[in-house]
Amino acid sequence: MVLGATAHPNTNTETQQTDSLQEGADLKILSWNIYMLPPVVAKKGKRPRAHAIVEELKKGEYDVIVFQEAFLTAARNIIGEGLKEVYPYAYGPINRKPGIKISGGVWVLSKMPMKPLHTIEFTDCATWDCMSRKGAVLLEGEWKGKTFQVLGTHLQADGYDLIRQKQMDDIYMSLLLPYKKDSVPQIVCGDMNTEQEMKE
Repeated sequence: MVLGATAHPNTNTETQQTDSLQEGADLKILSWNIYMLPPVVAKKGKRPRAHAIVEELKKGEYDVIVFQEAFLTAARNIIGEGLKEVYPYAYGPINRKPGIKISGGVWVLSKMPMKPLHTIEFTDCATWDCMSRKGAVLLEGEWKGKTFQVLGTHLQADGYDLIRQKQMDDIYMSLLLPYKKDSVPQIVCGDMNTEQEMKE
């Protein structure tokens, strides 16, 4: 399977597409860090931006959307309500539990029902990342009669290469490897906090 990534016009996003699921019918997946930080982070314009996200995505260009940093409940409500007719299925945000820490911020919307296979919470973190329950989720769906899996995640920020490596190991050992199936593509989406020029 060949995956291609292209920049989405006018937004800070990446689109991951695969044409191996069925000839002539692309499955379109959008991975987007929407920067909807919790109320403790005083950042203006979150709600207006949430409405703008709704207007952009109402076009229905994508089949599955994997959001990162969907921490703000009010923003999720705006986006979820605004898109429910186009994307009626929602999963997450991952690792939402009672306590001081906030959720993992990964939130998936889909045009089709998907089966959550497993979710993990990273045990390694540093600095502000330790205030959230970052991790990864693996979902399985069917597109044009073909099964596929989508993994959503958000890795450690800033210059903590060893922590990111451990998180990638956790994703592989706890999600990708155990749920791997012959001829079923596993599509990894998320904010990897890894620039192309970072050799490590």
